[in-house]
Amino acid sequence: TTHCLPTSQHWIFTNINSTRTGPIVQVTNGDILNATHRDQLNLPSTLSSTAKQAYLFPHLTTGSLISIGKLCDDDCIAT
Repeated sequence: TTHCLPTSQHWIFTNINSTRTGPIVQVTNGDILNATHRDQLNLPSTLSSTAKQAYLFPHLTTGSLISIGKLCDDDCIAT
């Protein structure tokens, strides 16, 4: 899994790069969305770059999808 954010939340990122190999996700209404950009989320430096990597989706309108599993893989504890 990965972190998925709408492009309207670009301010969370520090160095946005376009991508042609980002993930493709299917949302609850059945639409298929393609990531167009990727970057590192502005999260604490104690997290690895893998845990902070996220993708921007221009047609994601419902909000951000944060991967709890990705953070737990980096030794975060979900409570």
